[in-house]
Amino acid sequence: MPKKRGNLSKGKLYALRVKTGGQTGAAKWVPLDMKRARIDAHEAARAANATPYCNPEDIELIGQKLYVAVKCEPRIDGVDGPGVILSVTLGNQPKVSYFVEVGKNVPAQNAAAGISGFFRPETLAEGPDGKLWITEDTQPSDIWVADTHTEADGLSSSVKLFASLKDAEATGTGIYFGADAGTLYVNVHESATGNDKTMAITGQHGH
Repeated sequence: MPKKRGNLSKGKLYALRVKTGGQTGAAKWVPLDMKRARIDAHEAARAANATPYCNPEDIELIGQKLYVAVKCEPRIDGVDGPGVILSVTLGNQPKVSYFVEVGKNVPAQNAAAGISGFFRPETLAEGPDGKLWITEDTQPSDIWVADTHTEADGLSSSVKLFASLKDAEATGTGIYFGADAGTLYVNVHESATGNDKTMAITGQHGH
């Protein structure tokens, strides 16, 4: 937390700790030792017993909830999972929930069966519709749209597949909406053709 908004040279660094010792549930923000954090913030977070997550990639704030793309949760017995989107309810009593989870509100990816499921979420953006837009770091790379309305367990009430890249080697990243709310921009890299690019998808007003 900076002492002055927009100035990160002075202030205090905090990390999230889930009180139950699991990955979700009631949580608190724990202050880090700043001398240690300036040398190694990861080590400072471990020393403060912060909750570790498997490869957090991007965050997006919508209203009073912070959404986090975590590429390889939930881990089971040390094995990477397909990835989840976390939601962190902010305020004096923060709470962490799985917001998008394979097998709960999105299907698992199964290339052999032709199912372009949810796998390795990477970048996030708030759409003009107030929903959370998600890209994946996998092939084929998909774009998903999650409604911020939730069920009692914290899961999004609706997660829809919006698009898949036809370039089987490419991944979509850096998703964002510009000044024109009807245009979605997606950066495409690692293209099989070598033609990395920024794509503009128009006609979003109906979504």
